[in-house]
Amino acid sequence: MTVVIAGDNYYGRVNRADIKMFSKFGNKLVLASLPGLEIQDDTRHQLQEQGTEFQEVDSLLKAMEFNPDLAILSRYQRERYVGENPRTGELWDTDEIEQDYHTHMALTPEVMKAIGDTKILHPLPRGPELPDDDDPRIVIWPQVKNAVWMTVTDYEYIFGVGPFEDAEAA
Repeated sequence: MTVVIAGDNYYGRVNRADIKMFSKFGNKLVLASLPGLEIQDDTRHQLQEQGTEFQEVDSLLKAMEFNPDLAILSRYQRERYVGENPRTGELWDTDEIEQDYHTHMALTPEVMKAIGDTKILHPLPRGPELPDDDDPRIVIWPQVKNAVWMTVTDYEYIFGVGPFEDAEAA
């Protein structure tokens, strides 16, 4: 598959975990992030060492040029951009980053026209980057439902509880 991981690829825990997970299964990655929010060097080296094909772009719209099967968006994490940028030593301009983030990493009408059949995931909570989820390509609610059942399965296995046979028991 070709997988887009868009948003805060520098600090985002979900983004970093998704990059590592999807790279383990031979997927091509397209990493969309604003300048300064690109993947950290350790992640870049890991991808290069394992031979993962990946591209870095600076907008979600540019990422759609790779015709991805899946795009995972993330919210802007304002709380992470306080103080100095560790890459430059300069103070973060939180308001400017947030404005740029919602301009270049959101599902704008232009991006929605460009995504084709790409499925859209999001770890929630949602922000302005994710519009109403009426579009069938936005599959966050099945994603959430599956995550709940994966957690239930983990609990059954790890803690020896269950089995949980229905939603009320879970």
